[in-house]
Amino acid sequence: MNAVGSTGATVATPTFSPAAGAYTGGQSVTIACSTLLSTIYYTTNGATPTTASAVYSAPITVNASQTIKAMATAVGFAPSAIASAAYSITAALSIRVANGTLVNGAGSVVQLRGADVFGMEGTYANGGPSAWAYGGWQTTNYIPPFAVMAAAYKWNVFRIPLHLHSVLGLTSYKFKGTDFTLSAGVYQLPSSLTGVATVNCDPNGTYMAELKAALDAITAANCYFIVDLHFWGPQVTVGGTSVPIWNAYQNPGSWMPDAQAVAGWAKIAGLVKNYPNGIIDLVNEPTYPKWAEWVNGGAHTTLDYNAQTPIPPSDYYVNPINAPWSSVGMVQLLAAVRGAGAANVVLLNGVGYAGELGVSSWITGDASGATWLSTVGANITDTQICAGLHCYPNQPFTDPNYYRWYSGDNTPATNGYRQWIALAQSIIAAGYPLLIGETGGQTQGTGTEPFVSDVVAQVDALNTAKPGSVHLLAWSANPITAPQTNFQLLWYPTGVPPVAVTTDEGAVYTAWTSGHA
Repeated sequence: MNAVGSTGATVATPTFSPAAGAYTGGQSVTIACSTLLSTIYYTTNGATPTTASAVYSAPITVNASQTIKAMATAVGFAPSAIASAAYSITAALSIRVANGTLVNGAGSVVQLRGADVFGMEGTYANGGPSAWAYGGWQTTNYIPPFAVMAAAYKWNVFRIPLHLHSVLGLTSYKFKGTDFTLSAGVYQLPSSLTGVATVNCDPNGTYMAELKAALDAITAANCYFIVDLHFWGPQVTVGGTSVPIWNAYQNPGSWMPDAQAVAGWAKIAGLVKNYPNGIIDLVNEPTYPKWAEWVNGGAHTTLDYNAQTPIPPSDYYVNPINAPWSSVGMVQLLAAVRGAGAANVVLLNGVGYAGELGVSSWITGDASGATWLSTVGANITDTQICAGLHCYPNQPFTDPNYYRWYSGDNTPATNGYRQWIALAQSIIAAGYPLLIGETGGQTQGTGTEPFVSDVVAQVDALNTAKPGSVHLLAWSANPITAPQTNFQLLWYPTGVPPVAVTTDEGAVYTAWTSGHA
């Protein structure tokens, strides 16, 4: 409502401030009408407003390019003409792919160095008062202290894992081992859902609001973020009813997610599109799919399932169960993101727990000779794509084509992991940056971490050859009760700042990030 004088029989045309135009950084747009007691209706998607459109009551935040249209009405007057204002936003904090590198809105090279911060992928699926409580946070509203960590260690990016069922607000069915029967070597689903435990994955209806609060906090810290689909469980049919099956691990997401993920990414992308500093990580760790399924999905007659509760006397994992299902691929998930209007950079992690970008015959049985580069080149034309890799030295795999950098001895000089470098260089040369979304080390108490030390040295070497081509995040910056021996950067004895580096991995990694400030 506006209390200014009337202009006549027709309501005055609304005006915008600031005026339409090109701006660096987000804008807060106000709409005004000089007609006494007028009501303003508006749209932000370019559609023509009507009295069924949103009623203007507060300034509109414009963080990405968009067109706002408005009209006004008042009792005893004809409706106003339609006013339109197009805003072109070049974000000061934005990120895009350009010629095998990541650049900001000004076209300058961006070098991402930061950390994974877990919590939102597990809390509500496992019980907890906040989406972040699972990660150990005791801060106000449980939101991690992103600004504190960014300032302390010169991190400029944080990765937030998500749970698909929480995104969609689903109640999942949490089968235990004794819910199944064994027949011909395959576990069978029960004939009914009676007695099967359920988990409300968004009990307060606040999951997406909590995600937005985290993204706002990261953005306020002048940092970039990555959101990834970390955990999921496909739908299965029991007694004629299709229900989402709960699991907080990659199993049963050991291949690719099912069609629920299309709806999930459409919902997430509808939020992330408003943050030009955000990157979308479609699937955390595609475990065993061949490249054809990785890109376009596939059909399965059985399902790997981690029931969490052992089948007496000794079986812990139920694998497989008789539950036909179909996965979707990167093409379908990318289409959901773009269909929601999100133009953000998209990260495509490789197969083999995100450890393989090359020929994957050893880890997935794929004899096609396909690679990440050949598969993307033949199926995806989108220009805002990054290759994704995870690297850990925690198993003695010896296959020369397995680029997840596994080793048995944690010693780069003997474990042969550097074979990934030539592959990375070919991907970069083809116009795709490489984003290493997770890394970590195993030694503790020695004061050194040879694996992480070598990782950061190799990343530096690649970026010397082509600045902004390789980016690195470490797992994880969470206040776990006491220091772990594996894959922990920091330890917060009270779950709140001040932060403390008490691990070998943390000491090496934070020295590296601080040294690049």
